[in-house]
Amino acid sequence: MDPSGPVGDRVMLEVRAGWMTYEMSWSWWGAGLGKEKKPPSKSTVIGWLKEDTRAALKALKKPDSKEAPGRDPST
Repeated sequence: MDPSGPVGDRVMLEVRAGWMTYEMSWSWWGAGLGKEKKPPSKSTVIGWLKEDTRAALKALKKPDSKEAPGRDPST
């Protein structure tokens, strides 16, 4: 896992898992009008991306379920 990009702009994480490339990104758009908030630190954002990516890849390893959303009920 190699997150890159400046915080305050965009941080992206790409992971090659077998035949698939998984990508997750985070962008900072500011805190809104009249608010002076700073973006989280780059290390915080990288932690979020790594944690969420690990969870997503773990979930993708689970076998399909007939109750999974979007699954064709005829199969």
